[in-house]
Amino acid sequence: MSERAVRMERDIWILLHSVAPAQAADWVADKLDALDDPDFGALYLEHDAAFDWSPGDPRLPDPARRTARWPASRAVRSPLWIRSCSDW
Repeated sequence: MSERAVRMERDIWILLHSVAPAQAADWVADKLDALDDPDFGALYLEHDAAFDWSPGDPRLPDPARRTARWPASRAVRSPLWIRSCSDW
């Protein structure tokens, strides 16, 4: 994982804790659970690598499709995803 990704992750968690402290514990638990999923881990690392790809890079559609499908696989295990995704 790149240093940039580590900094971004840290900054996101600081922001989340400051704007929604009541939900932060649920998000942390869900993230830790997601990190146990090999598919999530692979996507996480691929997103980090893709950060430097151009918008027209032919490699983007595959991780985009897998990223779109991944929350559906989590909905059974994580009601937090159902609630969060329905808010979009």
